[in-house]
Amino acid sequence: MPRVTSSMALTGERLLFPHGQYIFGRAQGCHILFPMSSAVSRQHCLLSVTEQGAVVRDLGSRNSTVVNSERVPGERPLGHGDRLYLAGFEFLVEMYQDEVADINAPGTCGARP
Repeated sequence: MPRVTSSMALTGERLLFPHGQYIFGRAQGCHILFPMSSAVSRQHCLLSVTEQGAVVRDLGSRNSTVVNSERVPGERPLGHGDRLYLAGFEFLVEMYQDEVADINAPGTCGARP
């Protein structure tokens, strides 16, 4: 099962995203919550993780969703080594394609801020 992991740069925490959809934002109910940042929209972007990989979609955010140095006007696939930016927060994407839960094993799909 592909997975996405994410590590908050400020805390060094790694977040794991198995198959599914995840909303990043500051509104209650978001999967990745940024409650202290007014620069992040209430529902900023959507991360979708499938067998085929990961895709990010901007949800009409005020300060845009950026992958590497390009604004995401709609939807964009993510690849290993991509950098996802949300209003000053940076996530490093790590992609793997294994069903093993160990993120160091080949085959796990990962993203980290």
